Amino acid sequence: MKYVITSIVNLAIFFFFNSFGQSSKVLEDYREVYHQFRKYQITDTSLINSYKADATKKLEASEDIYQRFYLNIFLGTYFDRDLKYDKAISYYYQALKTAKQLNDKKYEALIYDKLTNVYKIFGNDELILQCVNNAVKLKSELGDSVGVNDSRMNLCKYHRNSGNYLSAFEIAFKALEYGETVGDSILIARSNNNIGLAYKDLKEYDKSKVYLSRSMDIYKKLEVKSKYALLLNNMGLICFHKKEYQEALRYFSKALTIEMELNRKGAIYRIYNNIGLVYSFLGNNDAAIELYNKCINAYSNMGDNIKLANLYNSLGTCYAQKFENDSAIHYQMLCFNLCEKNSYKKLYLSSSFALSALYDDLGNIEKSYEYMKKYGEMNQKIEAYNENIHMISAEFEYIMAKNRKITKIEAENRMLWNTIIYILIAIVFLISIYLVRRYYLKYSTTKTSIEHLEKKIETLSQSNDQKNKELSIKLLQLINQNTEKEYLVIKLKQLKSNVGVNSKFQIQELINEINLKIDKDLWVEFEVRFTNIHSDFYSKLLSENPNLTQGEKRLCFLLYLNFSPKEISVITKHSYRSILVAKYRLKNKLQLSKSEELTNYLHQIS
Repeated sequence: MKYVITSIVNLAIFFFFNSFGQSSKVLEDYREVYHQFRKYQITDTSLINSYKADATKKLEASEDIYQRFYLNIFLGTYFDRDLKYDKAISYYYQALKTAKQLNDKKYEALIYDKLTNVYKIFGNDELILQCVNNAVKLKSELGDSVGVNDSRMNLCKYHRNSGNYLSAFEIAFKALEYGETVGDSILIARSNNNIGLAYKDLKEYDKSKVYLSRSMDIYKKLEVKSKYALLLNNMGLICFHKKEYQEALRYFSKALTIEMELNRKGAIYRIYNNIGLVYSFLGNNDAAIELYNKCINAYSNMGDNIKLANLYNSLGTCYAQKFENDSAIHYQMLCFNLCEKNSYKKLYLSSSFALSALYDDLGNIEKSYEYMKKYGEMNQKIEAYNENIHMISAEFEYIMAKNRKITKIEAENRMLWNTIIYILIAIVFLISIYLVRRYYLKYSTTKTSIEHLEKKIETLSQSNDQKNKELSIKLLQLINQNTEKEYLVIKLKQLKSNVGVNSKFQIQELINEINLKIDKDLWVEFEVRFTNIHSDFYSKLLSENPNLTQGEKRLCFLLYLNFSPKEISVITKHSYRSILVAKYRLKNKLQLSKSEELTNYLHQIS
């Protein structure tokens, strides 16, 4: 109540203040009134009529484009609900024109949806398709995927009405899948409703009931009364077709209570018609006729010919059951003429058979035969149509099962590839950790050895062997330079993996060149310095042992400088065991006895 009073106050401001300074306030107030009305939050008839009267006056006087837009869309909605569709269409098109001027694609799409719902009542297929396609295009441009699927639900209903159930199912199931993916409850409910109604048309009532129940539960939970009432009505129709008449009446009564609360006239007359059908099958023809008569004027004003034809057929049936054949023929003829004019095949079949039976009862054999012949011709077409429907139903079930299988296989393949990718990533990660650790251990070992060599140099200093100290320092510097060159080679190898073919070739040449120089430069410079400092030792060693190899000479130099085999392995980058073997072979080559120490022998030479 407080919400409605606030809206009335806002509307009063709109009507009594027309200055430019109040324009934005007026627009905001009237926009709020429109949204309340559209969502059935304002249901008082007299209040709604006063809004309509004031809005009409305001529209004539207003020059503000935003005000005129909301006034037009409000009045279009008003006449749409009042079943005056010609006026509704007129106001909707005025609002559409304004929305295009404002380049407001969101409201432009909304109006196309509203026009679609109106044209569905007239059965204008061309305009229905045009409006649906325009709405879908606009919502696609806005990136509104939910809105696109929502508009396609109107196309789904169009396909159902035209008998193209395969297309109707395809649209509805795709929309259902998308709605479940994004978690849009309204789209899920609409999709389930359309699927349920398609199964109803195919007379698969148990399947239909499952989908309609899902839709109804969603709308009930969301407290969308208008849609919940619509689903109650649809569930009532399913029960009616299953001959569960009392259950059908229960659903229809609940739907009628809500629709009366919302004051939705079109929905109220639709439920009257459905309750009348149940009463007719229960033999309560007077109650059925009373309800049908309430609907006649409404459907005539609406121009809803298919509902009017159904109504005439139902009235004819009721009067026939009361043995009032003249009245029965009158209404069946009205139904037959509408069906013949608009190609309503099923109703045509029903009314032609009823007319044949009625004229037969009156003894008019000629007329009876005429309508029986029409019935027979149409029945052949209907049988072919029904056979096609069952083929479509079977085909759709096959397609859906195939699609489910394909979807399952694709999901399994995606899972397999994801697993392979994760395993490869894990392997690369572990290899990277291993290489980094190996690199770290290598250089930490080198660092430790260098620190040990530095301590060795200090020891040499304490023994006043200044020359040996200088030589060892130089050797240490050469080892550091060598380490830096090796590090440079590692970095070049990493760079090589990220460049083109030509660049890779050039980098590899550079790596080879550095590798050749690493050991060569180190030992050439060391040997020069060693021979300068220890020329006597060098001369005597070579004179006594002229057959020594380059590696054996280096080993002699290092042992002479008191480096241990372990320290030599770090300097030469050979294993400790290989140094011991080399030392053993050198000792044999120098023809030393087992008791003689190689290091002592070298010191004795000098």
